[in-house]
Amino acid sequence: MITPSAIALGKGDAHLIGLAQAIYPGLELSLDQYVANYELPATTAKPVLMAEFGAPMASYPTVAAAAEALQG
Repeated sequence: MITPSAIALGKGDAHLIGLAQAIYPGLELSLDQYVANYELPATTAKPVLMAEFGAPMASYPTVAAAAEALQG
């Protein structure tokens, strides 16, 4: 299946792909769910930049838990 993300990552003159949506695992979706929503493959030839990415303190009891969520 060819998806918009696959087209952008595989073709075109872009040197990287930027995701403009704020991504905060733990509020609504997990990191894996965000990746699935963008239909990103497991590996990409071009870097994918997540511009605003974080773990809200209200969602995680410790720094270690937040770090784990951000690493997928």
